[in-house]
Amino acid sequence: MSSKEERMMVLQMLKEGKISSEEAFRLLDVLDKKSDDSQQETEQDSNESQNKHYTSSHFQQEAEKVFNRINEWKREFKNSFNQKDFEKVVDDFTNKAEKIGKNVASTTFGVLEKVMDSIGSFIDTSSFNYFGGYMPVEKLFSIEPNEGMMLNIEGTNGSIIIKKHDADKIVIKAIARSPREDIEDVLQFINEAPDSVSVILKEKRSMSVSYEIYVPQISLGKIRICTSNGKIYGEDICCSEFIADTINSPIDLMKITSKKINTRTKNARIKLGYCTSNEFDILSSNSIVELSHVYAKEIKAKSTNGRIFAENIHTVDGNDYVSINMETTNGNIKLAMNAPENTGYHIKAHTTLGVVNLLIPDMVYQHIDNKNLIGNYIEAKSTKYEEADSKVSIEVKSTNGGIEIIR
Repeated sequence: MSSKEERMMVLQMLKEGKISSEEAFRLLDVLDKKSDDSQQETEQDSNESQNKHYTSSHFQQEAEKVFNRINEWKREFKNSFNQKDFEKVVDDFTNKAEKIGKNVASTTFGVLEKVMDSIGSFIDTSSFNYFGGYMPVEKLFSIEPNEGMMLNIEGTNGSIIIKKHDADKIVIKAIARSPREDIEDVLQFINEAPDSVSVILKEKRSMSVSYEIYVPQISLGKIRICTSNGKIYGEDICCSEFIADTINSPIDLMKITSKKINTRTKNARIKLGYCTSNEFDILSSNSIVELSHVYAKEIKAKSTNGRIFAENIHTVDGNDYVSINMETTNGNIKLAMNAPENTGYHIKAHTTLGVVNLLIPDMVYQHIDNKNLIGNYIEAKSTKYEEADSKVSIEVKSTNGGIEIIR
């Protein structure tokens, strides 16, 4: 990114209120020093690496200030644990996390991933520590499974783990902790056999409810698992629809097979590996989205203030087409397809304040004459797209970030 583009980005952030005047002045000062040093090094015929090291060290100093600010928030967070309104304390911390996520990503410190992972894991761990002093109330539910049975599980301030096991029953273990005396009455188990099973909460305040769920090797219907301030982990599950929804904690799915996979979180990463679905719908904010060894018909992934990385994306068995639509702000997008050689690509890539890099051979680039487009826009199609064994449609957009697509 040129010095002029970097200055424009800082001024735009100031205009949008993402950074203060003091922060803008400090960043512009860093860029001025970078520009002066570049000119000085040109006159002295020094090598380029010295300038890169200088710039990196200054931005690293800014990153250290960010981490110091987060540590200060953590101390405030711990001191607030004696307050009765735990959720209000978490919400306040979350708002600060969102703000710092925007600032870190926008100023390209290169430390967003570490920052948001730190915040997500801290809230998750601290929630458990906060409620860990209370005696756990455990409830075990054993259900006779049926093909197409729906599962609806609600937790709060705790994690949800769902896995396959060798037994022939669905087993749900709920662990509740709270200073409340009516904790046992809060959990509501609803078994509408043979169609659906639900464990929902009549009340979610001032408590932690986490789950361990084990299902047999059976194809279930819609699975919905929802919590807050707790991670979601799913492994080796087959169903018609899989929904995972949390906040301030990561979502990690491995070997999920479903017609539709829908994931939502913020201030923490979403990671999917070896998953198969006709439709992926992924939404994250202030963090990272990672997809690896995914089989799909359609992928929609959106992240604000975080990068999107995907590798080894393939068509679902029996289909010859996959559509990929990805969008992020203040982050990069990288696709490493690793697709078979006889794959045709139709690509539309648009970025502002970034570079588009297509490392795919035999592409015909379209002429784009649109004065309304800001930044870099590329549209290209494989020379033998119509004759290809499989086809990939890619439409990606990034604001304040680069785009790279590799065959």
